[in-house]
Amino acid sequence: MFICSGFHTATVSGKCWNTKKTRILPLCILLVFLLLFLTLSNQGFTVKIKGHDSQIVSDHNASENSFTQFEAGTSDKNVYKDSPKDMPVETVISRRMSLRQYDLNVAVPWESVSKVLWAAYGYSWSGRTVPSLSAYPVIIYVCNETAAYKFVPKNKSLTLFKAGDYRGLGLDGGWSYDAPTQLYIVLDMNTSPDILWGNAESGCAIQNIYLMANALDLGTVCTYPNRTDIHQGLGLPLNENVLYKMPLGYPLPPYASYENLVPTFRPSSLELPEIQDSNVSLEEALDSVFSSDDWSNDPVTFQELSQILWASYGYSYNEDTAAIPPTRHRTVPSAHGYYPMKVYAADSSGVYEYLPEQHTLTAIVNEDRRLSIAQASGNAWASSAPLIIAVAYVEDSRPWIGGEETYVEAGLIAQNVYLESAGWGLIADWSKANTNEEAVKEALGLTGQTQLHPVSIITVGHPLLPADLNRDGVVNILDMFRIALAFGSRPWEPRWNGMADMNRDGVINIIDIYLAAKDFGLRAPATT
Repeated sequence: MFICSGFHTATVSGKCWNTKKTRILPLCILLVFLLLFLTLSNQGFTVKIKGHDSQIVSDHNASENSFTQFEAGTSDKNVYKDSPKDMPVETVISRRMSLRQYDLNVAVPWESVSKVLWAAYGYSWSGRTVPSLSAYPVIIYVCNETAAYKFVPKNKSLTLFKAGDYRGLGLDGGWSYDAPTQLYIVLDMNTSPDILWGNAESGCAIQNIYLMANALDLGTVCTYPNRTDIHQGLGLPLNENVLYKMPLGYPLPPYASYENLVPTFRPSSLELPEIQDSNVSLEEALDSVFSSDDWSNDPVTFQELSQILWASYGYSYNEDTAAIPPTRHRTVPSAHGYYPMKVYAADSSGVYEYLPEQHTLTAIVNEDRRLSIAQASGNAWASSAPLIIAVAYVEDSRPWIGGEETYVEAGLIAQNVYLESAGWGLIADWSKANTNEEAVKEALGLTGQTQLHPVSIITVGHPLLPADLNRDGVVNILDMFRIALAFGSRPWEPRWNGMADMNRDGVINIIDIYLAAKDFGLRAPATT
């Protein structure tokens, strides 16, 4: 059985933290301020944290006319939202689905395109919205009816790449669907010469495109196009390898605004508690994504384990009533809907296989194998991680299994683990685990499974500075403000924020404020 902790506190010994000093007076003032805020809130005051500026600007003068034409085309007919719905990241993950028919009479506003691109590969408070194993090799091209643009993540802008309508490229012999906007996912082979791991990294961006599109009531699907047609049609450099094409538009009925999705039961079992909402929005989770192995010694709780495994490869808690028969989609897409991956969890008590259909665990090894897994995968740093998630695929006769699309799926899984970790105040790190397959399988207790191929590991743990809720490297009034917003809430209530539950007791109260206030002013150690 998995070991978990019911009480979580920060552990800072052995790290270069700022020296703590007695702060009795500042703490008292802070508590009075927070209580005053709570009093005002209970009297009907509403406070909303503003999200990212969504404006896309061009850093190429020649593209200004194209921007004007594209945006003007949306002003009369567009009746859809151009800002993400205020819903927890779990709700967005549960609403994820692939859509293929779009309203061709309504263009996607630039503000919405901007948010999708930022989510896919942008910069955030914590660094970038996705992890990377090779210096961020993915490039995204955006095509509308007037031109093709290249996304520049550093300043969240688009540069004109080529005038003309290139949305129809990739049709000959490939999969493609008409939409007002088309995204081309491309790999810079100079940055990532390994095509498989380049695909894995693209999976992180692809998952974010799915999720942000969903939050904006847009639809998308990842397709395998005629890559040569796109490369030649756009005139891309030789080092750029076309990977995938993703249409973007507003879904037609019965999928408009995702009205086809109806909430059903939430996954749960005797081993894994029922899935709860963190009340951390998708944008907030994206802002908190970063790779770190600076974890405390505190074990991951049963609830946190349940959330992480569900997000990685589980089933939606919504039913698609438009499907025949009605069905529940998965938290990540899979090429041809096959889902060849297996997910394993390892902690100090053993190694377990996650069974998505039942949302449960089955024990494989009843002893601590984390050191063996870390060493076998070439990731010795991971041996002390409270939780190691191992991802592998099962080989069969289908030609795409084990190829590029399988590695994309590894990236999709990793991205969801990062997002759900952020939603519950956890940190994650991601690495390769395919250099010595037999050693990894032996460490997992899976010797003899010749069709099983380990791909990657993802570590999960509690941060050494848990009160830094927005992951900006310092505990300050912004973090206290987030705790105050969730004060008095429990996991099933709308204002719940799992990151604010400092002692992991399932309620945000004065104890959490006190525990966070003790670290007020502390900064995380500098990373190299």
